[in-house]
Amino acid sequence: MLLSKMSKREMLIMSKWLSAGLNAIMIFGNIAVFFMYLCFIVPFYYLYEAISGRIVNSILTGDDFLLTPGRHVISAAVMQSFPSWPYAILMAIGIAINVWAGIKFLRALLEILENIDQQHYFSTENVGSLKTMVMAQLVMVVADVFMASGNQLSSSWFFRINNGVASATWPTCFDDLFVAIALGAIYVTYQHAMAIKAENDLTV
Repeated sequence: MLLSKMSKREMLIMSKWLSAGLNAIMIFGNIAVFFMYLCFIVPFYYLYEAISGRIVNSILTGDDFLLTPGRHVISAAVMQSFPSWPYAILMAIGIAINVWAGIKFLRALLEILENIDQQHYFSTENVGSLKTMVMAQLVMVVADVFMASGNQLSSSWFFRINNGVASATWPTCFDDLFVAIALGAIYVTYQHAMAIKAENDLTV
């Protein structure tokens, strides 16, 4: 009996700590969502750089770009031939899509955490949130394609590798696709568990 009381007390303490931890994560998550909305400014920055004709200079002198090993000579003709507008459009579209998908993903994750905090471990809301996360991750793959295409241009023309926030490359596309597949497997498994639970509830 004493052990049972101690066990309940320990479980109550653990539950309180778990709730406090989840609330802290949700607070930071909501702050992150706010700052992600501000990131919608970045695509307009790329378009502004293209309008002002400073794309090439930004790539050659920017801190976000690393020079690949080797001796590279970049002529004035190469700089003039760089497709600034296609580069800016690819990066702007990729970043905008990625930010949108990131917000959807994070908000869905926060909804799941909120349900866990309320001890709603099996709910249709969690199924919907998981589906949103899978779809958002697939959209991120599309965003990666745009950004990887833009970064391919800067790499091919100027031997510069983007090391900033929009540093997606072709391997990144496959990495994010793998994450989407893994999330899809979790979604299908959870959906199946929900169906089994519903059957058991009807049986009882």
